Amino acid sequence: MLEMTGSSSKIEGLIQVLRESGYTIIEVSRTGRMAMRRGHHTSRVLKALGQPNGSPAAKPKPKPAAKTLPDENEDK
Repeated sequence: MLEMTGSSSKIEGLIQVLRESGYTIIEVSRTGRMAMRRGHHTSRVLKALGQPNGSPAAKPKPKPAAKTLPDENEDK
């Protein structure tokens, strides 16, 4: 099994090289075009994240500490 990412022409080029080298390709599956932005987010992304003005998200309230049960093996 082989997984790769890249432009369509590079993927087609690899498929051609593999076939010319005598490898048999049983199945090819493609996801189509995808985009992932790095770094600074656009206002649309910030709005989807619940930050319409690009302001930092409010910090979630800390959960109260869970009550710990005594350890059965602990010496009394």
